[in-house]
Amino acid sequence: MQSTVVRPYRCVIAPQVRQAELFIRWSGYHPRECRIVTTPRDLLGLSLEGWETWFLQRMWPCRTHEDVQRMQEMMWRARARGADIRRWWT
Repeated sequence: MQSTVVRPYRCVIAPQVRQAELFIRWSGYHPRECRIVTTPRDLLGLSLEGWETWFLQRMWPCRTHEDVQRMQEMMWRARARGADIRRWWT
């Protein structure tokens, strides 16, 4: 018997998991097709070429300088891994 493992083909970059889950549910995607990224460490070892990569813009819970810098760092790291960033504005 073969096991069916669903490989995620979408990456959602968000400040918190709950916000990414709401975006996935609202968009109609299946949760197993999406990988949620909330820290720069979550991007280690990923090649995002050919993936849909969503960046949740303006959904930051606390807009301190550090929070904005962390979100920007995740976007830069995703681009360095071949991601074509799509922004979702709130």
